Amino acid sequence: MRYTKGFPRGNIGASSWRIDENIAAGQGLFAMVPDRVSTVTVDVTIPEGKGHARFTIERTYNVPDKVGSAGTGGFWKPAVDDALEFTDDTTVTIIGTVSGVRVACLEADTVINVCFAG
Repeated sequence: MRYTKGFPRGNIGASSWRIDENIAAGQGLFAMVPDRVSTVTVDVTIPEGKGHARFTIERTYNVPDKVGSAGTGGFWKPAVDDALEFTDDTTVTIIGTVSGVRVACLEADTVINVCFAG
């Protein structure tokens, strides 16, 4: 899986952090969470009427040096302990400090929209 590093939008401030990108099948998006953020919400949307998608949502507690600039290093765990893959619009809130989040699009008829917010 090839991951793209998400960069926060211009609305980043002392109390908020957001990333909003579209990814296609075989692509992923990851971001390292700023230290000041203690809760991260990951929202994945399959555009209405655009078919099927299958994706994963993961979290890590590893330091950025272990995760690396490609988002493939370190140890990643499912964001939801009892769900490894998703096929519908999904919103997951991770409470507690994590160092990184990532979404991998395994299958999609078009693109999926991935938003990280904290």
